[in-house]
Amino acid sequence: MKIVIRVDASMEIGTGHVMRCLTLAMELKKQGAEVSFICRQHKGNLIHYIEEKGYFVSKLDDKFSNTDISNKLDSSPLVHASWLGSTQEEDAGACDTIL
Repeated sequence: MKIVIRVDASMEIGTGHVMRCLTLAMELKKQGAEVSFICRQHKGNLIHYIEEKGYFVSKLDDKFSNTDISNKLDSSPLVHASWLGSTQEEDAGACDTIL
């Protein structure tokens, strides 16, 4: 079974979610799953830490892919939309390409 975990860490987001996902990944790996990650390259990310734990990480750019992204994020109903660094649609498209 192949499992891909989409998770980010940054100076703004923190690191707790990545640490919990690594715990899940370790258990899944023990059960025979092939686990990899998709992470955005935010300042303060834990990509190297995840890789040191033996997992492959597909990296998403932390730069906005279009010029009016801030307007889209400002109008998003999601409170923490700006943390993602892209719209949900752009993020999903980037992940779809990797998957």
